[in-house]
Amino acid sequence: MDIDARIERRRRRDEGPRLVQDYESLSPVAHIEEPSDRGPVLEQLLDHLDPVFDGRLPPNAYVHGPFGSGKTAIVTALFSHLTELSTRAQSVIYTSTRAESTSAPEFVYVDVRETTSEFAFYHNVLDALVEESVPEHGIGTAEIRTRLHDVLRASRAGVVVGVDHVSDPDGIDSGDLVGLFAGLPSNVSWLAIGRERPRTSR
Repeated sequence: MDIDARIERRRRRDEGPRLVQDYESLSPVAHIEEPSDRGPVLEQLLDHLDPVFDGRLPPNAYVHGPFGSGKTAIVTALFSHLTELSTRAQSVIYTSTRAESTSAPEFVYVDVRETTSEFAFYHNVLDALVEESVPEHGIGTAEIRTRLHDVLRASRAGVVVGVDHVSDPDGIDSGDLVGLFAGLPSNVSWLAIGRERPRTSR
């Protein structure tokens, strides 16, 4: 599966965001650069992320599936390719149907099993967005959040943050996730990855 080729041929789709529910096309095991036999799920994710090709942020979304189904592999591979595409184009994306230059959002991946505090979460996102090293000691949560705010406000197209292992035993729950993003600027969207099927109200 050539992820770059799939990204290059993306077109605008006006459909709303969808949950990934095609589990059978997700076959687990390793987090490889080009996950195989996962084309349908990859296309659903690209449908959701399609606004980035117009320089806009996608809405928040939640990818769910059972343990070992390959969710992390496909999201990390896709984020990696989109980041490389943005970098190669100097943060500008061109497509055959979009002749004008468009600033591309940045992509950040955070594993909340390894990011167990509010400080660590904001630190990891900030560290992924800046070139200089972000100190881990001698700085408080409020200051690290303020620095992240400043970086995000200066971002032209915003940031998509992939948050993996939401609601896992060693992760954070969906309520905590919403709280982490509640105080951030509006030019941030999240793509949560977890096992639990989201609850729907009737």
